[in-house]
Amino acid sequence: MKTESQSLGRGLDILMLIDTSPVPMGVREIARHLNLSSAIVQRLLNTLLSYGFVEQEPSTRRYRIGHQSMVLGASNRNADGLIRSAHDVLRARAEDEGLNGYLGAVSGDRGIYLLSVPSRRIILRVDAGEPLAMHCTALGKILLASVPTSRALQLLGSGPLPKKTEHTIDDAQIVLAQLDQIRAAGYAQVREENLPGVISVAAPIANETGAIVAGISLAYAAGTISCSHERVIELAVAAAHEVSLGLGCPVALLDRWRNKPEI
Repeated sequence: MKTESQSLGRGLDILMLIDTSPVPMGVREIARHLNLSSAIVQRLLNTLLSYGFVEQEPSTRRYRIGHQSMVLGASNRNADGLIRSAHDVLRARAEDEGLNGYLGAVSGDRGIYLLSVPSRRIILRVDAGEPLAMHCTALGKILLASVPTSRALQLLGSGPLPKKTEHTIDDAQIVLAQLDQIRAAGYAQVREENLPGVISVAAPIANETGAIVAGISLAYAAGTISCSHERVIELAVAAAHEVSLGLGCPVALLDRWRNKPEI
């Protein structure tokens, strides 16, 4: 005899509905689609919100998929090699070169960290699911460079950008102007824009179709590593290529995204 939890089933229905919606959804809209009362939907959304499976837009009070759903989805891609491959590659960079490594992707209207592999020399740890600063990290900028300009502007948001250090660029238009150069180079780099003394380099990860699905970055504090910055750039690009190839990306498509303002 089949048994199931009604509340769990309804919560999963809500998640699947929001996930397939091209825009955030409101309580009444969700209730109407699922033939549930608004009170029930609100109660379930409150639970999903508290665990990070959905997020609520402050201005509209509408709901979208949250960072925790993204993290679980990323973990499920272990079979495809993304998390596992990235971990192995970043672990090697941490042990051999003393570099902190990160894997990130876009979730909804923000970027999040999917993986953090710290170096023993200087630990710059973040947790999976934690939001990343799109405007002042190499990882954020490589993700911005891999999407159309209109989408990049949406990810940056409106108004002045948070000033993390004296080197942070807090003007979205200036950040957008950097993206063509990043595309041409094939990697992004920042110096002390997110944390004082910290330098990072990032490159994009592509899937079997050549589409960018994530980014990988290497970071270090000035004076803590023996290799040159140019070598860090080579290692970051090579790491991204290695993971991309593991996802089935053909060699010919590894750099398809470059020099294309409208990806």
